[in-house]
Amino acid sequence: MKTRERDALTACGVVLLDCEIGGTPPMIAQRKGVVFISGDSVASDTSTPVFKGFADLAFYLGKFGTALKMKISANHLVAVNTLAVAEALVLGTKATSMHKPPMNSAATYYERAIAEGRGEQDIAAMFEIIESAKR
Repeated sequence: MKTRERDALTACGVVLLDCEIGGTPPMIAQRKGVVFISGDSVASDTSTPVFKGFADLAFYLGKFGTALKMKISANHLVAVNTLAVAEALVLGTKATSMHKPPMNSAATYYERAIAEGRGEQDIAAMFEIIESAKR
């Protein structure tokens, strides 16, 4: 769909970028969202200051369509992670005599084990996806 629209606009002398915004509304309000940009590199360079007006991170990913693929990959990572955390909390609740396990202990463990321990690996994997999508 986007490719068809891009081609029609190109015929009229207009450049269309594929830009996707990652983040929830509160994240965007705090400038913690991410803008994924793909398509014409000159148009991306020209437009990046606009994106930096509302997001600290804006990544140019290469050929048109790559931004959507990256957004879908990032959303998948968030969904899988959210599901895993929810399942772990259910398991923790069922495994203890408490109605609700203490969230601060679960959150601290999660932060240390996942965010700190695997965070760099997850980021490296995401950039591997970016690089392979450019090829």
